Amino acid sequence: MTADPLLSPGPDHAASEAALRAWASARDPAARTAIETDLWRRFGRTLTVVVVDMCGFSRRARTDGLIGALSMIATLRVTIAEVAVRHGGRTIKFEADNAFLTFDQSAPALTAARDALASLRAVADQPIEISVGIDRGPVLLLDGTDLYGEPVNTASRLGEDMARRGEILLTPAAAADLPDASGLRPISLSLAGEPFAAFTDPPE
Repeated sequence: MTADPLLSPGPDHAASEAALRAWASARDPAARTAIETDLWRRFGRTLTVVVVDMCGFSRRARTDGLIGALSMIATLRVTIAEVAVRHGGRTIKFEADNAFLTFDQSAPALTAARDALASLRAVADQPIEISVGIDRGPVLLLDGTDLYGEPVNTASRLGEDMARRGEILLTPAAAADLPDASGLRPISLSLAGEPFAAFTDPPE
């Protein structure tokens, strides 16, 4: 019988889950700190995280039906995966109409985001609009299929909730990693009710 992948996680997931259970049962703060340090040593990376959100999925589902909307997601996934490879990034996972990518640096991440916008708009039979959030910082990367950390949360909020159709939003951390950020425009947003400085990449 083939094992259920949800019940048979990869080695990184299995190791991290064992460590998290040990952390939860530990009562000594020093023991918890040691577990945290080991998890970051084994699975921690400093990466630029890109979160792509497809705009108008619910509207498409109403007008074109569920199958039509799902076909757009299929096109989105293939296109995004190709764009990531083109610019040296990694497609970590897809969730519904969202894509999660990582890059070692912010410059190729921004170039890939621009490429994704143009490539999806150029789809002949069903042009697709997206919004994109980009952040940079320490994350836990498990088995190359899952990603945890504040940069993931922030990029998700920017890409899904705050970026407008066709807009790329970057955090100061992501912008600071660019060799030249002069083309970006600083803006002020509200994130979780607090003022949040960000940058938008104006369309050409």
